[in-house]
Amino acid sequence: MKNAALLLFAAILLWTCANQTTPDGGPKDEQPPVLLSSIPKNNGLNFRGKAILLEFSEPIRLKNPKEQIIIVPSTGKKTQYEVNRNTLTIKPELPWLENTTYSIQLREGVEDITEGNAAKNVFIAFSTGDVIDSLTISGSISETFSEKPPDDITVALYTSDTFDIQKHTPTFFTKADKNGRYRVQNLKPDRYYVYAFHDKNKNLKSESKTERLGFLVTPIDLKKDTTGVNLQITLVDARPLKVISVRRNGLVNRIRLNKPIANYRLTGHAYLHAFGDNLSEIAVYFPEIKSDSSQIAFTAIDSVNNQIDTVLWLATRNQTITESFKLTIQQASLNLETNQLEFSGTYTKPIAKAFSDSIYIRVDSATTTPLNPQALRFDSIQKKFTYTGAFKIPDSAEVTNKWQLIFAATSLISVSGDTLKRVTKAMTFLDQESTGTLLIDPIITSAKSYIIQVLDSQGNIVRE
Repeated sequence: MKNAALLLFAAILLWTCANQTTPDGGPKDEQPPVLLSSIPKNNGLNFRGKAILLEFSEPIRLKNPKEQIIIVPSTGKKTQYEVNRNTLTIKPELPWLENTTYSIQLREGVEDITEGNAAKNVFIAFSTGDVIDSLTISGSISETFSEKPPDDITVALYTSDTFDIQKHTPTFFTKADKNGRYRVQNLKPDRYYVYAFHDKNKNLKSESKTERLGFLVTPIDLKKDTTGVNLQITLVDARPLKVISVRRNGLVNRIRLNKPIANYRLTGHAYLHAFGDNLSEIAVYFPEIKSDSSQIAFTAIDSVNNQIDTVLWLATRNQTITESFKLTIQQASLNLETNQLEFSGTYTKPIAKAFSDSIYIRVDSATTTPLNPQALRFDSIQKKFTYTGAFKIPDSAEVTNKWQLIFAATSLISVSGDTLKRVTKAMTFLDQESTGTLLIDPIITSAKSYIIQVLDSQGNIVRE
């Protein structure tokens, strides 16, 4: 019985020693693992080994190694990462390329087993030839219309001008840090095309519809270290343009595309047209044509210069009007310091006739003030209207919250011949205490036209 108890105690002792656990008690471990040695050594030459060994100052564990450990050029998706106490072994899937400089960056892929402290600034470079390439490209990434730096952005470098970022993986790449800064190291003199994108699928390829993208317009002919290569990313849909349907609804034909466009052109019979419910739809009206159909030439271009040129047949036979004519006033304000009146809004159908004397300011029940028709502008393509002009307050008028901007029922007639229902908007008043001055540096651009937008912290348009 005594011998059995001793055997049981020995078995428990051996099982406890064999299982590596976080030690209890003592001060909290706040020190990250430190790289003590590596095979090959940093900046080593003529490496011929089959695996890479990294030895650390304490026992370690892996954290998302396929995402966090960056090896450039890539050694394959099936590269293996194995840990034995304080040693990390990396076994590449692909054989080493001859006369090539490789770099390994751990990011947050290795941490200690006690508190999860990630090893910091672990980077080694080595060459399979006689030379270590040492040039760098560095900069920062920002996101259009956002004050916060984007997270988890891949910076990709391509060396061929025939690459396709949706099909080909980059020659060199890295990940920007949480502040948007990046640095691609150990580059050789060459021409590099620089891209940045949010690699959601972790496949080092840009998904045109779902991932944010930015790129340098001209390639870099790298002959020395290059800094300040800054990129702006935005959600870009780079799919080819396609017309997905042409449908008639009453007097309007709706041309629908597979994604939003920047501009378009129609040529054919006389008609009115505008963007539809969104920027991926064109509404075409035929109020005067009596034939069953009409042929038009249609050209469209998107934000990344994809273009489509085609010929469409649109139905033109008269039918009952099914789309109502509506107008929305988004804002109406009077600056009491400058006597400047501004208002803007949108409408649902192109306007055939406008009667500006039926658009006015009602000061009180007995006083109305007409507006300057020259200051009222309609954008027939975007279906927007704006007004900016001087306004003289009537001598007998008192500024109160009862002032209203009014579009009378007879003020506008649509392309379909229907009239607008009366629309009113309460006026807001701006004075010195509620306004400020916005100074804008001169706009330097070769573009013939452009839009200036004032945005709030959430990216919403305040003024345009």
